[in-house]
Amino acid sequence: MTSDSLEEEIGLQRIQELLSVLPSFTLLAGLQLDVFTRLADRPATATGLAGLLGVEVPRLERLLYALVAIEFLEIRSGENEGDLFANTPEADRFLVEGSADFVGHERHLWSRVWEAALQTADSVRSDSPRAMLDFTELPREELRTFLKGLHRGAVSTGEELARRWLSSCTTVLDVGGGSGGLSVALTRCCPQLTATIVELPTVAPVTRELVEAEGAAERVSVVAADLGGAATEPTPRDLAAGHFDAAVCKSFLQCLGPSEAKRAVVRMARLLRPGGELFVIGVGLLDDTRVTPAHATLFDLVFLNIYEGGRAYTESEHREWLAAAGLEKVERLELDDGSPFLRGRKPE
Repeated sequence: MTSDSLEEEIGLQRIQELLSVLPSFTLLAGLQLDVFTRLADRPATATGLAGLLGVEVPRLERLLYALVAIEFLEIRSGENEGDLFANTPEADRFLVEGSADFVGHERHLWSRVWEAALQTADSVRSDSPRAMLDFTELPREELRTFLKGLHRGAVSTGEELARRWLSSCTTVLDVGGGSGGLSVALTRCCPQLTATIVELPTVAPVTRELVEAEGAAERVSVVAADLGGAATEPTPRDLAAGHFDAAVCKSFLQCLGPSEAKRAVVRMARLLRPGGELFVIGVGLLDDTRVTPAHATLFDLVFLNIYEGGRAYTESEHREWLAAAGLEKVERLELDDGSPFLRGRKPE
């Protein structure tokens, strides 16, 4: 085989691998149908599982064999009953609802992300987001489901911030706090700390319910406000200037257009005490090349489908906003998983 033919074969193989999304869709379908949770206690035949799930056997059985093919289910012989399907150890650990490491809460989020990404060509053709995500218009239950999909990641970030950077804080502002997971984690890890979540007026009631369900309402308050809104919009009395030791915005600025993002950073800085710090975290932080981190560059395709003005922004763009807000000593840091974020400090 010549070097040219080898390169051609490798190139075709790589393209085929990138286009092979069926294993991902198979796993998502298993999660959406609660297949793994139903099989947690004991194996079942396709007929037995269909009865538990309230579906018909023929199509379910084909899905079960596909889940075996991608190694999240295994087949055990079932004498006269037909094949018995059982979870693999990996599925039992990560895909059974109620387990400590369950990742399935994110299934609704990934379903929305994938549906949005499939609209990319149409969004480019029309120069408009074809899978628009408007938090002011989402039905309440759909909004609740979406926020729950973000919860696990928010909790993980809150725990890391508490451990590495915010352990000495007493007041923290959580902007665009969504499910409340970040603030709940902060208060659980830091007994002296209270947190205030700022969310859109349409989102705040759902956030408040989720915080209450976590039993954290005594130390986590929720304020309805749009920090990226019009310049004439008043700041709620619950957000006192110079009150907070730190402010965290996770996956927030990427939802906004450039002028809105700049305005939001200025308002967050105003709420910090002298010496207080602002943490800007999220998948929407790009290097100035706009090519890396690759995850952020690729996720920007989702943003172009769901936001009118929101997008991934470069580190330089973020630094310009922080400087305009009067913040100094801006540093690029990394979370444990290698994700970059920025931290700026308000002058003493």
